[in-house]
Amino acid sequence: DPVRARRRTRLDRAGRSLRRHPILAAAMLAVALAGAIATTWRWRTERAAAEELRQVAEAVARLEQELMSTVMPAEARAALSEQPQRLLSHLIEDRPEVGAAYAWRGRVSDLLGRWRESEGDFDRGCALSPNDPVVWLLRGGHRGETYGRMRGLFELQSTGGESDPDAVEQETDEQVRERESALADFERMSALGGAEREE
Repeated sequence: DPVRARRRTRLDRAGRSLRRHPILAAAMLAVALAGAIATTWRWRTERAAAEELRQVAEAVARLEQELMSTVMPAEARAALSEQPQRLLSHLIEDRPEVGAAYAWRGRVSDLLGRWRESEGDFDRGCALSPNDPVVWLLRGGHRGETYGRMRGLFELQSTGGESDPDAVEQETDEQVRERESALADFERMSALGGAEREE
């Protein structure tokens, strides 16, 4: 029988090289396995965080709907907010790098009238997740509501007969800054949302 020669393929050469160097083959297999495990672990934790954020968003929406539908004392508001606050505390404790969790906590604080507290959470959420449109949407909503509250207070003050020209000017400047900040947050959220749709 005649000998039939053929050119070796890359796969043949790789197999032969791995048989000649078993330690290298074992090391490559270990690296590949470690990479697969790390990728799977990261995918599962991101998926779990997304599920927890979905639950938080639903709990906050229920809270918001309940608070908007009836007038209630502060104690009742605080009792209603226990479930979203518990979910958020768990999420922030487990995954402090998730900026959206801080933004949602800011929203809950906002609903309970703790506006100064919420501002810190919104800032932290934006710092941790600068490319998350949800974080910017929540922060922009907060700033828009703050602007509305300030405007209401300003109108109340101006119709009450007591008007200090310096205080009115300062209040007007602060309203303008808050409005500009809210618009900037909404523009950032819109730009990020558009970038996600393009991908």
